[in-house]
Amino acid sequence: MKGSRDDFGFIISAAYSYFSGIENIIPSRENWEGIFRVSVRNKIAPLIYSVFTDKIPEPFKTKFKQTYLFTLSANLYLWKQMELLSQELTRAGLSPLFLRGLPFTLEVYGDLGIRASEDIDILIRTRDWEIAYKTLNQLGYSPTPYTPTKIEAGQAPIHTNLFSKGRLVEIHTDILHLTIPVKIEEEIWERKRILREKGTEIYLPSLEHTLSNLCIHLHRSGFSIFLWVLDIIGFLQKWNKEIDWHYLQEFSLKTKIHPFLYTVLSMVNQIAPESVPASFLLSIKPHPIIEQIEKYLWRGKPYIEWSQRHHNYSAAWTRFLHLLYPGRYGEKLLYLKKNILPSPAWMKKRYKTNSLLLAYCKRFSQVFHR
Repeated sequence: MKGSRDDFGFIISAAYSYFSGIENIIPSRENWEGIFRVSVRNKIAPLIYSVFTDKIPEPFKTKFKQTYLFTLSANLYLWKQMELLSQELTRAGLSPLFLRGLPFTLEVYGDLGIRASEDIDILIRTRDWEIAYKTLNQLGYSPTPYTPTKIEAGQAPIHTNLFSKGRLVEIHTDILHLTIPVKIEEEIWERKRILREKGTEIYLPSLEHTLSNLCIHLHRSGFSIFLWVLDIIGFLQKWNKEIDWHYLQEFSLKTKIHPFLYTVLSMVNQIAPESVPASFLLSIKPHPIIEQIEKYLWRGKPYIEWSQRHHNYSAAWTRFLHLLYPGRYGEKLLYLKKNILPSPAWMKKRYKTNSLLLAYCKRFSQVFHR
């Protein structure tokens, strides 16, 4: 069977070996075709090439090398764009923070050719949204078709293309990507880090806020992207001892994101044991009912099941979980009322239809998928 469960398990071991520096796998494999298929599908072929390099037999060695070179060239172009964006946004008086992406790749993987990046994620303060959007427009960026025609500051990430050529930049105002943002902006900027690379300074969120963002991002995707799991494993391998676990505990409990962190990091510990301190997981363990809901949804060894069954829980379902728990129910009820149940007259006018049922279906889809 091409791309079998065994091949996926082999790739997990190879990836863990890359991050830990421990050679705990033997590359004496015959099914390199299956390994190549699974690694390309999960966007980690460049990492596999880096682990084995000259040990991969032809013609697969050439194929793996091509994925590495393509990733490197694309990321070098994106890096130049990121430098320009950082300079121009800073010149405009902003202090942008870059989420995941290229700085993360450089810090965690140490090589821009190993981890593909398709976009540049920029976090700004809500009050700076209009200045940032105007600055991007001046640089040649314009909204993608996925961006709502009427853009409201802070309501959703803004997706932009460079001269409509498909180079995507996303402007975020909420590092946690919750249904209803929590007011933690200044705390995020007070703890920011600086990455210095070849004379360029790039500002990043703190280790604790970065890990929170990675976990929420993976949870919202329905655990459907294995590369994001590797990101967390690699991040923890590099920064485990530097992370302020006590602060992260307080932050996650204060912002009510602890069930999401607990679910993701518990699963990560299944793949890479002792990546997360057991005492930390115990300190953020959610209510048993919530824990059972999570175990039911993401049961078994999900990192195997994603690849084999192509599970991809919809954005609507994961957004519903964020509404369902934990806490802030009053705010969430008001959010639902405002976004799902506006006046019938407004709904018909907004969606240009005389069918109220159709208007509400479109409204529901927009609220939970944007």
